[in-house]
Amino acid sequence: MHTLFKSLATVSLGALLLVPTLPKEQTPVINHTQAAPQPVQTAKLVSAVKETPKPVEPATQPVQKPQDCTAAYDYDWPKNIAYAVCMAESSGNTHAVGDTWVINGVYAPSCGLMQVRTLKGRPSCEELQNPQVNMEWAYRLYKAHGFQPWSMYLNGRYQRYL
Repeated sequence: MHTLFKSLATVSLGALLLVPTLPKEQTPVINHTQAAPQPVQTAKLVSAVKETPKPVEPATQPVQKPQDCTAAYDYDWPKNIAYAVCMAESSGNTHAVGDTWVINGVYAPSCGLMQVRTLKGRPSCEELQNPQVNMEWAYRLYKAHGFQPWSMYLNGRYQRYL
């Protein structure tokens, strides 16, 4: 016999109640020659959540729109490539932080639009989250090394933004 389950969920304490029901056409008919049908059994599933869930805190850092990478057009470098590298590195998020592990024996996260590493002698991550400061340092790196410092350039992922 095919049984359908109707789920009733209760929010308090995360409880879930499953009640089996029969479609109308399968509902048993009682006549004087049949024994009374057995009562329908119900099953209860209670989740392991016993406490009231804590509210989720809103993000503390706003995500910037992708047009923040348009600052790449203000410098004397291949503008379309610089813009594409910026989008590939940070998706235009001025508060992006990456490379949060030791690289070549140095812990120096990459921060901001162009994901400039916070190596000794460079601005802090907080300072690099300023789009103007970030682009100025990225341009300095470009003048010294071309686009070689950016992994998204080296692996070609920047090309999807051209």
